[in-house]
Amino acid sequence: MMIRLSLLFLLTALLAHAHTDPKSIRVHSVLISMPQREYVAYTRMDKEDGHYAVAMQQVKAGKASVLDVNCVTTYSGVKASLESIREFIYPTEYEPPQLPSQPDGIEEPFVPKLRTELPTAFETRNLGTTLEVEPTVLEDGSTLSLRVIVELVDPVGYSLWLKYRDEFGQADMKMPLFLTKSANLSCKVKNQKFALLTTFTGRTAAGELDRNQKILMFVRADIMAIKHEE
Repeated sequence: MMIRLSLLFLLTALLAHAHTDPKSIRVHSVLISMPQREYVAYTRMDKEDGHYAVAMQQVKAGKASVLDVNCVTTYSGVKASLESIREFIYPTEYEPPQLPSQPDGIEEPFVPKLRTELPTAFETRNLGTTLEVEPTVLEDGSTLSLRVIVELVDPVGYSLWLKYRDEFGQADMKMPLFLTKSANLSCKVKNQKFALLTTFTGRTAAGELDRNQKILMFVRADIMAIKHEE
């Protein structure tokens, strides 16, 4: 009787520990680019093997390409983020330069040669990929609720605010232009299965639709087994 009670208490403790022990989740994101005509053909293909498998068939056939792959690990119900970026710092405000006071020992008027405007304020834009995920394992243990926030930022040129040239050369005032793709989505995914999360449409530097590019974003969440040392 005592042995049975001891085994019962041990089993209860193990079940309680398994219920409260947080599960580690590894989330993968894959960006695949293909021309619009290939994307239209892709939407009509049989997806019995899954959207990701069909997209990878397009990659192997040379009709699509993998743009980027990212991976981040967290616990169930805990947010995690990663950045694969380059900081781009650029001026946002300009003011006319001020002449310094007359230097000592110089009798003739002192007029330094300065450009018309000097930058006085700056901003930083992160170029590249920013990804935030929040996976939660549902009660069945094999399905996850996944929240994803992604932002893709690329520089595409400059806009001219003021055209100016002085004796030092060209001194135009320009502001940078960025192409941004972002999504804030929630979905359910099966453990260790890729799912098509969203599709972005490429755009040119002028902001027009780029018919040569469709970007498909796939995600996969893996529930990782945690081995405890005795």
